[in-house]
Amino acid sequence: MLVEDRFMTAIQGGPAIGNQRFRSAVHAMLVAAGLRQPRRATNIPTHSLDSILAIIGSRADLCQMDIQRLECDVLEGAGKTLRDRAIHTLLIGTHGRTVHRKCAALLQDGGYRIEVDQPYPKDQPDGILVASAAA
Repeated sequence: MLVEDRFMTAIQGGPAIGNQRFRSAVHAMLVAAGLRQPRRATNIPTHSLDSILAIIGSRADLCQMDIQRLECDVLEGAGKTLRDRAIHTLLIGTHGRTVHRKCAALLQDGGYRIEVDQPYPKDQPDGILVASAAA
């Protein structure tokens, strides 16, 4: 058992199943006490939809995304793609009513028709937006 897990078990009085914020605080305390090494950051290269479609050099039939509250950031960085309607259909898993509504507005402003608009579907935790390029 890891030191962090034993520490959390002692604090919580049970298995180490605390939330991520609590686990991060515990990790920071253990680093400060010299009992753990700091976590290293990982750089992950990213690309906008505009740059991906430029690399592909053609249109796309479908773009599906489920990116944990970053959906609006992707759409905001896809101005050319949306204006050119370079993706026929977008299927987006949204996270929260505000993100859902903002994504729908960005798609409509880009000339897309909202086909499915379910911020809180009954059978799954994410909202669902499906938008198609208007003819």
